[in-house]
Amino acid sequence: MKATHQLNVLLVAEEAAGVQALRLLSDSGHIIKGVLTTVNSRDAAGRVILSDEEAVTHEKPPNSSIADLAGSFGVPVLEASRVKNPDFADWILAHHIDVLLNVHSLYRICPEVIEAVRIGSFNLHPGPLPDYSGLNVACWAVYNEEPAH
Repeated sequence: MKATHQLNVLLVAEEAAGVQALRLLSDSGHIIKGVLTTVNSRDAAGRVILSDEEAVTHEKPPNSSIADLAGSFGVPVLEASRVKNPDFADWILAHHIDVLLNVHSLYRICPEVIEAVRIGSFNLHPGPLPDYSGLNVACWAVYNEEPAH
């Protein structure tokens, strides 16, 4: 369904849910001003270069499909960790962001960034808050034998 009024949207997204949100948003008629996702670097052979933090913690390499999809739509891709920096609010103000959508972000967004958005910020989290905050909430629900999630 196409929007009757275009909004300037900033998407903060990770994982498959982020890919789906980006696809839906691209079909909505709204203007995607940017996508913040975990951006990985590659060497000359195309292998993912892990940051020191990823190498030490043995985190899986970030999925580049969100960045690749955003690039195919001509949408700027920014490093997801910017949402932790209060100075990123200046970027939001300069780009007249109406709505910030947070889909499975790995970072807590600082208050200055949330307050800089014109209409509001919305968080999609895969579990009931506050009982299941953090990562892997579906796994914890299964582990805890929850009757519903």
